Amino acid sequence: MTSVLVTFRAESEHRETLTKALGNASRIVFLSDVSPQNRAKELSDAEVLISWSVKEELRPEEFKLLDHAKMLQLLSAGVDHLPFNDLPLGLMIASNAGAYAEPMAEHAVAMILATTKNLFDRQMKLRNGIFDQTNVNRMLRGSLVQSWVSVV
Repeated sequence: MTSVLVTFRAESEHRETLTKALGNASRIVFLSDVSPQNRAKELSDAEVLISWSVKEELRPEEFKLLDHAKMLQLLSAGVDHLPFNDLPLGLMIASNAGAYAEPMAEHAVAMILATTKNLFDRQMKLRNGIFDQTNVNRMLRGSLVQSWVSVV
């Protein structure tokens, strides 16, 4: 039976989903339920970790306890926040790539529009009591959005 350690503080909805999906094939432990005395043992026994942000969920000295871990499943889309140097060599890392793509795309479009329309500068002027109606703002009609790919 695989030992799965959930490092984030799971709400009841997450607990139900994980237990239903993994319950019969795995021993699921929620780190937030583990007493301080048993924390090191559960981390040492874990074969699979399920985390949001492992760097925030584990203490720096606890990473060395993960020698038996075979896989780290992140619920977040990116891995840029991982302390790779502290993780065991050979640990398989799976992210939730593509998660939050829609809100990120919307955010990118909003930032493009805000920058194009010079909203940041105009907001600062308003905060300073300057209501400038004399400058015509850039119009977007007829504009073209181009994408570019940079190969490293």
